[in-house]
Amino acid sequence: MVLKNENSASIWELDRPKSVKDQVIDRILTGIADGHLPVGAPLPSETVLCREMGVSRVALREAVKQLEALGFLNIERGSGTVVTRPDFRCLEMVVESLGRTRQITFKDFHEVRSLIEVEAVGQVAGGRNDELVGRLEEILDEASRNIDKELGYVDLDFRLHKEILNACPNKLLSMFLAPFDNYLRKSRRLSFIDRRAAEHTIEAHSRIIDAIRKKDPERARQSMKEHLAEAARDLRLY
Repeated sequence: MVLKNENSASIWELDRPKSVKDQVIDRILTGIADGHLPVGAPLPSETVLCREMGVSRVALREAVKQLEALGFLNIERGSGTVVTRPDFRCLEMVVESLGRTRQITFKDFHEVRSLIEVEAVGQVAGGRNDELVGRLEEILDEASRNIDKELGYVDLDFRLHKEILNACPNKLLSMFLAPFDNYLRKSRRLSFIDRRAAEHTIEAHSRIIDAIRKKDPERARQSMKEHLAEAARDLRLY
């Protein structure tokens, strides 16, 4: 791989011949990046795109299919193809397949989750989070009221962690965990052993929220680390 110089279009480009399909993908991605194809806007018709790019419908359709799989486009029946905002959720099927074929384990996932969430909560605690703290406290209060209802409690537990991740200044951290959302929900269900375990989780969440409120990154990281270590013991990962 050779990085282009400052006069080149993009340092992300590779010095290699590109197929017609890849050239179409590049053109569409450039349109999204420069704002000519904003998120939520419909993609121009096949006729228009083929004429403007000088490509066949076959190449265009292959490119659109790949961009849909990657999360850049969404093909809606009756509405055409719409530009969307991609994230790593497109890897969810890959993650699920790796789990089912035992190429990754629940322990692997939990270790990655711990690395990301511990750092994320530290970054969150270092900023101004009055509104976030309010939302987290509302979720915690609702979880306390639903502590005996497994499905309701699990959903609220999931929401609390997602709120923290989504508030992280480094957006890549939350994006990296997006393909593991199904695993996150499964881990919540599996770790819901009894009311006492749920009470311990609520207490841990309370400590995490308090650290965020007091803008104490190190305490927030330590509280999250201890919380996830306890979850690992509940899941019998160690």
